[in-house]
Amino acid sequence: MTPSFAESVRVVVLLAIALGMLYPVVTYSHRVMHTHAIYSGTLTICLLAASVVVQVVRGPGIASETMQVGVTAGVLGTSWLFARGHISRDEASTLDVELEAAGEGFESAPRGGNDE
Repeated sequence: MTPSFAESVRVVVLLAIALGMLYPVVTYSHRVMHTHAIYSGTLTICLLAASVVVQVVRGPGIASETMQVGVTAGVLGTSWLFARGHISRDEASTLDVELEAAGEGFESAPRGGNDE
């Protein structure tokens, strides 16, 4: 099968996004947080691009569908890598914030525009 223009553009855009995500991490790795998560996301996007190529070359089948399942697992894994620092299993999560006592919130924000 020959790839259509839309499929070719999709692969090029996915690879450009992957490169765009990877470049800052490689260049400024000492300043970037969550490098493992960004590497995982980049790998997931490359796997998605590869699944599009496999689907074009071999047609829809078990190979491209298995790669799609891998992409889904990659998205879940990447999300976990980004979120794991904010999830705690040890303590019960409670939200005891009194905005009125703290004097914060949208109510105390200055108004802009011509409402005077």
